[in-house]
Amino acid sequence: MSKNNQDNTTPDEFAFPKAWTLFGPVGKDDPEPDLAGMTAVPEELTVAGKKLAAQEAAFTDNRLDLGALLGGKDIGKTAYLLAVIEADKATEVELGAGADWWMNFGGDSVPAMGPGGGWSVGHALLFGCEPHFAPSTVWTDPLPAGADGYPPIRFDREGRWWKWLREGTRQAAQASRGRWFVWPAWGNEAGDILSLIRGDMNLLVDIAENPDWVRQAVKQVSDSLIEVFEELWTLVDASVTGFEGSMAGAIWSPGRGKEFSCDISCNISTKQFEELFLPAHIETMRTVDHRYYHLDGTVALHHLDLLLSVPEIQAIQWVPGAGREAILQWVPLIKRIQQAGKAVQVFCQPQEVAPLLNEVSARGLCIVTGCGSEAEARELERQVAKLSRER
Repeated sequence: MSKNNQDNTTPDEFAFPKAWTLFGPVGKDDPEPDLAGMTAVPEELTVAGKKLAAQEAAFTDNRLDLGALLGGKDIGKTAYLLAVIEADKATEVELGAGADWWMNFGGDSVPAMGPGGGWSVGHALLFGCEPHFAPSTVWTDPLPAGADGYPPIRFDREGRWWKWLREGTRQAAQASRGRWFVWPAWGNEAGDILSLIRGDMNLLVDIAENPDWVRQAVKQVSDSLIEVFEELWTLVDASVTGFEGSMAGAIWSPGRGKEFSCDISCNISTKQFEELFLPAHIETMRTVDHRYYHLDGTVALHHLDLLLSVPEIQAIQWVPGAGREAILQWVPLIKRIQQAGKAVQVFCQPQEVAPLLNEVSARGLCIVTGCGSEAEARELERQVAKLSRER
C-alpha cells in the first residue's frame, strides 16, 4: 500500500496518519465489518464471527509491507487498515493505494513500468504539445504553424513535461529496489510524434508535397529522442533498480533494448517509408544493443519485406489488430518472419499456445499470454517445455 500525497500533508488542512492499525488476515469473500459510525480505532474487529486483535502498522518509505505483517503473501488474503485522520476543518481528502503484488510473473515475464509511457503522445509533450486526458486515453492537438507554414520542431529541455518525465522515471527507478524494471520512456516513434505535432492530415499532405521538410523534421525529432533516451538510461541503470539489463515493452534485453514503430506509415507507400522515416529509425537503433519493430495491424504488412531486410532490426512484434487476434491464422506470417532470421513476438490466449508450438519453431519465438490461476500457468509452462523445438 502507498499514499498519493508524497509530502505527507495538504496545505494547513490535512495530516496523513503515520500510525495505522491492521486487522487480519481474513478471507476475500468474508462479509465486510460494519464500520458505520465508528469514530475511533477499536482494539479488536469482528469479521465473519472472528475477533481480530489490532496490530500496529507503519509506513517505511511510503510503503507498507502487508505480506510481512500477515505471515506471507497468498491469493485472496485480505486485511483491514484503519487510522485516525485529523483535519483543521471539514474537507474532502482522496487517499490512494497501490499494490505491487497483484499478479504472479511466470515463464520469462518480469514486472516492469514505464512512467512516461503513452506511446508517441508522451513524447510529443516534450516538443510543446499539450495533452487532453480521458479515463482510458490521452491525445494532443497539433502545434500552430509558424511564419513558414510549419510548426517549430524543438525539444523543450526547460518544459514541464520533460521535467515530469525525467522526475517520474527517477522516482520509479529509485523505488524499484529490485522489484520491477523501469522503461526509459517508450520507443522511437519519430514519425508518429511528428504526426501529432503537425496533425495527421497535414503530415500526409506534406509527405506528398514537401517530402524534404518531412525528412528533416523526422530526423530532428529522432535526434532529440536519442538525447532524451541517453539521459533516461542513466536513471534506470542496474545500479539504481537492482536489475540487470532492460525492458523494451514486453521484451527483456541483457543490455539496452528499444522498441521502434511508425503507425503513420500504414498510410503511405513502402518507398516513402524507406526514404522519409526509416533512416532516422536506423540511426536510433544503432545507439542500443537490441531492437524490435512494432508491426501494428494488417495495414502495415506491405512494409514487412523492407523491415525484414534491415539488419539492425532483430525482432518483429506482430499485433494483428482488433477482430484479428486468433493467432493460428497468422502461422504463415510467423514462419515468414522466422525464415528471414528474425525473432518474433506474438500475443495469444493460453489455449492457443500448444497449437501454435505445434506449427512454428520455438527458436526466437516470444509468446505473451496470461492465465487465470497459478496452477493453470504452471501447467502451461510444462506444455511449453514439452512442445518447444526448432522447426
